Amino acid sequence: MKVAGKDKLQFHIGATLQPSYLLNTDAYVLTDDYSSYTKDPQAFRRWNLIAGAEAYVSYGTGKIRWELGPQVRYQIFSTYKNSYPLQENMLNYGIRIGISKSIR
Repeated sequence: MKVAGKDKLQFHIGATLQPSYLLNTDAYVLTDDYSSYTKDPQAFRRWNLIAGAEAYVSYGTGKIRWELGPQVRYQIFSTYKNSYPLQENMLNYGIRIGISKSIR
């Protein structure tokens, strides 16, 4: 959503909810006593939900628009099912670098 700006220079904010599906559960998980790792495919949650937010500045040069700004994404549910004793909700920070062109 454009918050401010005119033709060339603009400020935008955005938010998203993205479902995700885990294809491979062939990873190791930490055991209950935290002393070693084991394979337990049943511990992983297949479906999850990611929430994201961003704010960026865009600058138009002719038909091309350049975009730059911070981005954050958070995994709503734990990577592991509720029966697993550990909880993990991933948090990612990043920088949006984009080039866009309108198709007309």
